[in-house]
Amino acid sequence: MKQTTMLDHLIDQLFEAFDPRWVESSARPDVQAVVDGILDLEVKQIWDASKGVVRTRRRRRLGIRFPTSLAVKYKRWIESYGSGLEEIAKAWIENDLVPALEAHLQERGDSASVRTDDVGHIGDKLDELKHYFYALATEEALRQQVEDYSRMILEYSKRQWSRSIKQIRKLDPITNDAALEGILQAHVRENVRLIKSIPEKHFGEIERIVMDGVRKGKGIKEITDEITAVYPSKTAGLIARDQCGSFCGALSREQHRQAGLKTYIWRNMQDERVRGNPMGKYPSAKPSHWDREGKVFAWDEANGEIPTDGHPGFPIACRCWAQIQEEEALYDPENTVQPGEFYDPPSRSG
Repeated sequence: MKQTTMLDHLIDQLFEAFDPRWVESSARPDVQAVVDGILDLEVKQIWDASKGVVRTRRRRRLGIRFPTSLAVKYKRWIESYGSGLEEIAKAWIENDLVPALEAHLQERGDSASVRTDDVGHIGDKLDELKHYFYALATEEALRQQVEDYSRMILEYSKRQWSRSIKQIRKLDPITNDAALEGILQAHVRENVRLIKSIPEKHFGEIERIVMDGVRKGKGIKEITDEITAVYPSKTAGLIARDQCGSFCGALSREQHRQAGLKTYIWRNMQDERVRGNPMGKYPSAKPSHWDREGKVFAWDEANGEIPTDGHPGFPIACRCWAQIQEEEALYDPENTVQPGEFYDPPSRSG
């Protein structure tokens, strides 16, 4: 007869938690508690031949993981702002730019191209577009929206960190909230600056395309096609992914520092978008974040090897995260893996 293990018991509880018969019952197993129990199992066994015993190495991956769901929400909001700019540009092209150019062309009996004597009138239309762009959202409104999303990420990171440290040390972490608030405010300022740069950059592109078209005598359709090719939705999405990662990375570094931890284990998202994944979208990316999976780094160069392009989350659009090295957190220097070495073999990483 098969021996029932703790893992079997926890899996049975997990199935019970989703059994409809338990929905109205106070005895229904708590899903989060069951999942935490499964994650806490020490499942990687190592045979120590010298002592003839089976040892277990911790396999919990604790720390502040990339907040995928919050990043998606933030990305959608910034993209909606970019989409608003696109709609304004489309309406401006249809209702202002094209009719004005057609009127001038008709007056000259020219139906093909725009000439430099139209520049003054077109400049007035460009000024109107610039006004429309900046009227879409005030700096105060942008700041409030960015701060709301940033606080959600901050609270997420504090929950993740508290849960992780409590599981390791069996104590609540001591947190310097003022330091975390300072990181949040710096993040908000940088994000507002980047978001404000979207209409600035987009308007600059439109102005360049229109004036270049006038100078070179391009047709109206050619000019409008070039404008629609530079809509800012991709820029908005990149800002969201990049800033969520860098914010979480900065929070993680500060919380490691407050806990007295000088090292961390590099973890990636194990998907096709990871830099250097040989089966992914960017197999030739250098440096490879895929090859760093499971490698230990120091937060400061004085304490050992640091990543050449920045800590997890800091490189552009990086979604990697820093796992707590439990041996260091438990003040176990003999078993703490040193920077530059792998915490677990790359072939077993995941």
